[in-house]
Amino acid sequence: MTEYDHALVRGGRSSLPIVVGYLPVAMAFGTAGTAAGLEPVITTSISALIFAGASQFLILAALTSGASVALVIALCTALNARHLLYGSILAPRIPARHRTHMLLAFGLTDEVFATAVSGSRHIGAELRSRWLAGVTLGSYAAWVSGTAAGAFLGTALESLAPSVAEAMGFALPALFLAITVLNVSRNSVGPMMISAVIAGTAAWLDYTAAGILLGTGAGALTTWIRK
Repeated sequence: MTEYDHALVRGGRSSLPIVVGYLPVAMAFGTAGTAAGLEPVITTSISALIFAGASQFLILAALTSGASVALVIALCTALNARHLLYGSILAPRIPARHRTHMLLAFGLTDEVFATAVSGSRHIGAELRSRWLAGVTLGSYAAWVSGTAAGAFLGTALESLAPSVAEAMGFALPALFLAITVLNVSRNSVGPMMISAVIAGTAAWLDYTAAGILLGTGAGALTTWIRK
């Protein structure tokens, strides 16, 4: 096994905490898609092509409420605009060609970003893109397979274990909180607190999507100013 293959496998191992968090949430999405009247194959395809948890649930809500396609696209764009900031922060840490960056950008979820920021420091610069590919592939496989399981078997699982079904929605926030705590340091605690206050205030005012974007931007700007 070459060092590049080893980096890919190591990235897959680093994705295991994300896999544990993604599986129940993806199963919940698959079940919700079936409940909304979508065929299991369609629901699974949404996860395979979009790979964005919050946006996918938003699409389901729009389908059941009769919202226009233009409105759904606008809301999803606003909800995922924070990934532009994620990319600008992560790109300098992952030396790679532009094409490789574009491929990795598809899998840049909140949890993958947090794991990459924390774990890339322990990987040689020339191996980071391959390691991040391993993290992304593991996370993506868990999300798509979990969606398929929920879409095809979700109704049966929900009837057999209703308490587990109720807890599925908390798995992803708990995972992200755990990864965030692992990244707390003397240098990061200030920007994190600023981000949390801004995002929390906006969410309290019912502007959650804008709050995420503003909070992320404020945290990144604070970090840049301090450096």
